[in-house]
Amino acid sequence: MENSKEYPPKKNHRAERENRECGGVGDFYKITEMDNYKKITSNSGLISFGNTGARLSDPRAIYVKILSALVEFRKQNTNWEFTDQANFGNLLTELNVFDIKTNNVVSSDKDVRVKTGFISQLGFTTEDRMVTNIGKELLSNSQSFDVNSFEISKDSYTYLKQFLKYQQSDFKILPLLSLIYSVIEFKNELPIDFVTYIWASSQTKEELVQNIENYKLNSDYREVVYKAIANSESTKTAQENIELFFNSFDVSYTENLSELLYEILPHGKGNSFKDKTIRLFHDVYLYWKNKKQWNELEKKNYIQNTLKSRYKDISSRKPSYYLEILFDTTSLNNSSDWNTIISFFEKTSLIASQTEKDLILNFHILYMYIKKLSVCEEYRDLNMKYFTFSEKKAA
Repeated sequence: MENSKEYPPKKNHRAERENRECGGVGDFYKITEMDNYKKITSNSGLISFGNTGARLSDPRAIYVKILSALVEFRKQNTNWEFTDQANFGNLLTELNVFDIKTNNVVSSDKDVRVKTGFISQLGFTTEDRMVTNIGKELLSNSQSFDVNSFEISKDSYTYLKQFLKYQQSDFKILPLLSLIYSVIEFKNELPIDFVTYIWASSQTKEELVQNIENYKLNSDYREVVYKAIANSESTKTAQENIELFFNSFDVSYTENLSELLYEILPHGKGNSFKDKTIRLFHDVYLYWKNKKQWNELEKKNYIQNTLKSRYKDISSRKPSYYLEILFDTTSLNNSSDWNTIISFFEKTSLIASQTEKDLILNFHILYMYIKKLSVCEEYRDLNMKYFTFSEKKAA
């Protein structure tokens, strides 16, 4: 493996001896330990109106076009098998609703399912994309700009009714009702950072209430998010996996360490996207190992040359998350106050770790924390677009 070449494992004579005693089984530890790691989901765990796999410039107009196309499609097609889905994709392409490719890595039938998934989740179609009565109501109400007695356009009112009923998997509260509850708790002055980073990840009523209380204490959304990550099930699982690793290995077994890191650094696109993160861990580990031996100039040069520009390696959407969390600044240069920067860095939970176990666990927490901030910001744009669906639409 690439990491093994960069960081060759040291010999562990105890492991070699015990391996021989077991009859010379080559990968004894790997078989008994690695296969027992618990999985950590890469699911964002966030409220999502819409579909991240189908980012639409104008979903309000496109959903009506999809429903209209389904009405026509169903006049000739009653099934929803893979071939039917692909055929509907051809129709959507012909109508210029989407450009459904037939030669992509993602098959055209899957592309159709993704792009039409949310209208099904909202109840405008069944799972096999038969238009429901509420879907027909939306089609009818979308033909005019008429408003109802609430002074809400009729199609917005249809969306509002469905959003109020919308239940997201893994959530025990209704997203829109939890947002209304939050608005009331903040007396109609709901902070946008609370909506972006805290409300969006509150999956139960108890969690939402606790998050509101925590936020009101100091209005620091980052502290609330960090505490939630540190106390999460994923962190507990990571800790169990780390204990399992150290039952048989130490960090000198870099190939085995990589296997552990693959498990505790979840990424929706697979292990190949984690290699840069693992290299960053090794570079952080080298600083941690030498923090008492290096002088300030050596530390400054290492941060400048090795750690400064690595925000993309840890799933950070922008440099400021990475730099502010680790160095309490958004800029590192020769004129920076390096004494303060180094002091801050070494007081972070990551570099202040007392043991290698703690360091690995704190790196997991840092990864999950920065990933959460970045994904929350990404989902904010998506959610805000859908919130406008239930607003009054001018005639």
